[in-house]
Amino acid sequence: MVKFTDRWFAVSFFVLFLLFSAHSEGIRKKEFQLITFDLFAALMDVDSSLYPTVVEVVGKDKADAFVGAWYNQLYGNLLISSSIVPGEGYLVDYRTNLFQAITYAIKSLGLNVSSEDQQKLVKIWFTGLIPWKDTASALSQIKSKGYQIAVLSNGGVAQIQSLVKVLEKQNVTFDHIFGSDLAQAYKPSTKFYALPLNITGLPMSAIAHVPGSMFDAFGAKLFGYTTLWCNRGDDYFIPVDGNPNHVPDQIFANLLEVANYL
Repeated sequence: MVKFTDRWFAVSFFVLFLLFSAHSEGIRKKEFQLITFDLFAALMDVDSSLYPTVVEVVGKDKADAFVGAWYNQLYGNLLISSSIVPGEGYLVDYRTNLFQAITYAIKSLGLNVSSEDQQKLVKIWFTGLIPWKDTASALSQIKSKGYQIAVLSNGGVAQIQSLVKVLEKQNVTFDHIFGSDLAQAYKPSTKFYALPLNITGLPMSAIAHVPGSMFDAFGAKLFGYTTLWCNRGDDYFIPVDGNPNHVPDQIFANLLEVANYL
């Protein structure tokens, strides 16, 4: 199975051009007030959510190639959406980016996929993503320790709110939702990473970010956040700029390890 978190390598080399360098103030847990989380890799199991429908639509033999082409095109589209804008306040919304990327995957592989099936695949990203098994319990544990929790993720606020309803049913309540439409930018734009600072008024030292991919881990660290990487895929971390200081402050195998650390 092609992993969602593996897709980031295709675009990570562009990150340096979109971010400015900043130094983390280091791990001082007692100062943290707000813990932010990426949605699509740290909290949600995107692969398991998508693959049954992908196999149904394109067949098992084409599933990996289809998902690979879709993911890579999606994140290329998001980068372009953030860096080349035709006017003030313009940002291609997440649904359009998803649909355009899926269209690319279909055409590049010469597949015949109905419009209905395309919409079915896109809809999963808005209502059908499944949390990792440890997500609800880990978030509850973190909240019980007195931290505020927030989603800091690509996607619009309404999309994120729809997806986290499954966690709300397990008594997990987020204090903030930071989505791309609020910043009019996608990761790794500095406008995006600045959302928690601008909206809450908290200092950088009071916020820690939990990414689920190397791409997000590098972007958050370079922006200046204390970065607690939930590395579920046991991926390698290679700083794009080669700077040994631009690595996550801590790396964990799952979200429960993050909760225990905090």
